[in-house]
Amino acid sequence: SLVKVMGAFTLQLLAFGLLYLSCGLSATANDVPLVTLAIALTCIGLSELFIAPTVWAICSQLSPKRFQGTLMGLVMLGYALGNLIAGFLSRLMAIEEFEGNLPSLQASLNIYQQGFLTLCGVGIGAILLTIICRKFTVVIVK
Repeated sequence: SLVKVMGAFTLQLLAFGLLYLSCGLSATANDVPLVTLAIALTCIGLSELFIAPTVWAICSQLSPKRFQGTLMGLVMLGYALGNLIAGFLSRLMAIEEFEGNLPSLQASLNIYQQGFLTLCGVGIGAILLTIICRKFTVVIVK
């Protein structure tokens, strides 16, 4: 299971790395080859196909028999909350028009950079919180 999830995240890394490189190598700000986008979206789609069934399988294997349905419902609730948070964050990083004109490219990049760094900080904080909470976790063995 861990190998499948690692493979999925590797595909995500390849997709976003390819997009980053193609943007950096493009001649103008708006010139990215369509093939690059198609390959990146294919990698992202394949990574989702690796992650979702693995999460369902782990959920059904590790949960007690009488709580399997409830825990699978909680997995779906987690997906829904993740999408809700993603929509909220995208609204926070939206670029607003001013009198019908978009801001300069540098202003847009500053907004995205600030959002990216904030999300990296939240991710690092979540990792640290997980490490701290793991020390206080009691494992119950049947």
